[in-house]
Amino acid sequence: MIGDLLSGTKRSPDEKPDEKPVDKPVDKPEETSVPDAVEVKARIKKATLELLDSLYDEVEVCRGKRLLVWFDTDETTYGAYAGLRDELAEHWDDERGYVFAAVTLRRGKPEAGGRKAVVLPDILDVYLQEEPAAAPPKRGAKRAVVSVFGAKGDLLRDEYELSSEELETEGGYRQNHIAVDDVKNPEVNGHVSRAHARIGYSEAVGFYLQVEFGGSRLAGNRTRIFRGEEKLDVVSVEVKEPLHHGDLIELGKAVVLQFKEK
Repeated sequence: MIGDLLSGTKRSPDEKPDEKPVDKPVDKPEETSVPDAVEVKARIKKATLELLDSLYDEVEVCRGKRLLVWFDTDETTYGAYAGLRDELAEHWDDERGYVFAAVTLRRGKPEAGGRKAVVLPDILDVYLQEEPAAAPPKRGAKRAVVSVFGAKGDLLRDEYELSSEELETEGGYRQNHIAVDDVKNPEVNGHVSRAHARIGYSEAVGFYLQVEFGGSRLAGNRTRIFRGEEKLDVVSVEVKEPLHHGDLIELGKAVVLQFKEK
């Protein structure tokens, strides 16, 4: 035995046999599941309501104001929830009595200001921001408003106010300024080109509608004005068709806007 110990062929009683390393299980990161659409809508409602509570001490303060709701997310996620405007407005009114003159949903985030809430970490943040009030028109400026007629189409705002001075300076409001909501109800709104037509103003003509290539027959589209029993096809990009109070403007095949002077 002593010889074995000296030669190294036998272990001493205190020496433990060679132990093979045991592989320990590696902790896998927990998988996080994305909530379904119903849960996300509930989170958006809750988050925006909490933001409104932080913005307004009294519900009456928000009346007459225009609110921007920014969704900072990718296009696919925004498209899934871009139609929430009316549902959000109804929820705020039912829960607290918050009522705004207009609510507009946009993708992105404000360049400055706004209150932020995280709805889905790294996926969806929501910002609320009061829309700056339009500068009052200078003395002598003429004004008009454009809005959807009936339920024939959707705009990103309830109505757009036009000023003769701004139109003369900027050269007219193109269709991407008076923006059709092509995410909501695309079968109707999708027929309107992003460069479909523009509304301008000149001292000689007054407010006028001028079709652009995207809204012309050459592009497979159409633009028409309905004035009582009269129907005018606006086909030439060179023609400035005068607009009268109460005119209905048909863009594409289904969107109809109403023009009113103030």
